[in-house]
Amino acid sequence: MTQPEFEPHPLTIRLEQIRWLLDVQRASDAVALLHQLIASYPAEVEPYCYLAYALDGLERYAEAEQAAARAVATDPQCEWAHRLRSSALLSLGKAKLAQEAAHTAVQLDPELALGWRSLANAELALNNLPGAQGAAERARELAPEDAGVHLLLGQISNSGGLLSAAEAHFRQALNLDPESLSALNGLAATLYTCGRRPEAIELYYQGVRRCPGEKRLRQNLLIVIEEYLNPTDLAGTLIGCALVLFAPLFGMIRSYQDDQERLRRLESLSPEIRRFYYEERKRKHKP
Repeated sequence: MTQPEFEPHPLTIRLEQIRWLLDVQRASDAVALLHQLIASYPAEVEPYCYLAYALDGLERYAEAEQAAARAVATDPQCEWAHRLRSSALLSLGKAKLAQEAAHTAVQLDPELALGWRSLANAELALNNLPGAQGAAERARELAPEDAGVHLLLGQISNSGGLLSAAEAHFRQALNLDPESLSALNGLAATLYTCGRRPEAIELYYQGVRRCPGEKRLRQNLLIVIEEYLNPTDLAGTLIGCALVLFAPLFGMIRSYQDDQERLRRLESLSPEIRRFYYEERKRKHKP
């Protein structure tokens, strides 16, 4: 006797379509389909969760929080719903409420690293560094190969002024996920703060090469290069307590030294970065 073929539930098929749309960066299409799906299955929690996730990715945080709240109301035991709500609340600047939602997520599934990451993010936003560190360490215990955990630990270390630890965490995040732009930028910012500016500039430039269309990345790199080339921090000891009578002469000497130091710093950059700098300055000052 032939066994009847298993027919997947229509909701399962539609959710698979949603996941595919999200994977190929078509979140707006996913949102439209999810509204239809919710109308057909108002008592199911997953469509609300996927809607909150898609809206969060589109930076429509107020709508994402509303969708996550509906998911929580539909199934208060759904860990993902609380975690999604925490993320949206954090983006809306409501860190305390985000912390409470993340706490609930952790209580519902204490063995899931993602929940502890959410809690660590909320604690960091509240400037509770011990709480953030503890939650992030628990996430690392549960998922030691998760690049996002090491990225978070780097951010927490940076906030606490522990720059050597931050550098180590950002490097580990990059080892685990070499394409992580957040880890690359975090490492660059840390090195820049440490005074290792040419290294930092090179890392920022790597980010621009990966995402050449990101205007903000290009602007930030230009700012960092110009700060590095500005020699106002170099020649302050020359004039010191000099008499006003000699100020013009000292001013001329200092200007010359500044120009020489600026040229030395510019030549220390790679040809690609110098080319970027010239092109961006030309674009910036173009009438």
